[in-house]
Amino acid sequence: MTSCVEVDKQDYPDYWPALVVNNERCQPVSGTFQNRSIDSSNPLVTWFASSKDSLATVDRLEFPLEDPGAFRFRFLSSDNQVLLDRTWHEGKEYRCARGAMEWHGESLKFIGVVSNDLVRLQRNARGDIVIREAGTAGGVVLVVPMYVSVRHWHAYRRVAE
Repeated sequence: MTSCVEVDKQDYPDYWPALVVNNERCQPVSGTFQNRSIDSSNPLVTWFASSKDSLATVDRLEFPLEDPGAFRFRFLSSDNQVLLDRTWHEGKEYRCARGAMEWHGESLKFIGVVSNDLVRLQRNARGDIVIREAGTAGGVVLVVPMYVSVRHWHAYRRVAE
């Protein structure tokens, strides 16, 4: 029997500043961050919005400090225009788990295949945002069983204020 298995679980890069761990509750996320990751992979906006096409002009993301249980983010253009201003609430759009914010990213379900993404946001010791994307998928594609498991890391620099 033929099958397909892919496992791509990257470890946290050892040359990045250490992750800040706060097991009590979610770490406060405030400040302004570059939209482009340090490795030029996924823009930061892709973790918070469903449409990439309409967000091409986003230059930075601002996270104003909010009350516990709320997470506000604003997409800014290079000339400081607010392109999107939204607030997520704990227990509805995200949850706190092991000191980080977590939410379900894109899920895919179609005949024979199911996938699930879990996105985790933390800060590192330099104050940057670090996103860990972990996903799994499994099913049968054209009578071939398949399983995929991935974990990728993305970091976004804080903009000097």
